[in-house]
Amino acid sequence: MTSVSPRHSIPEDALRETSRTLHALIEASPLAVVVSDASCTVHVWNPAAVRMLGWTETEKGAG
Repeated sequence: MTSVSPRHSIPEDALRETSRTLHALIEASPLAVVVSDASCTVHVWNPAAVRMLGWTETEKGAG
């Protein structure tokens, strides 16, 4: 019998798990975490950043 599962499923699963863990750590951090790109578009904004900077999800302008 030939396997029909993707060859890269284990590394992709590990990447997804790592991403979930990182997201959970950022969300739970008591420190403000803001991640933006070179054009200043905010991609990550955690609850501590909202408390520290006072900007809501809408006000920060992230997509």
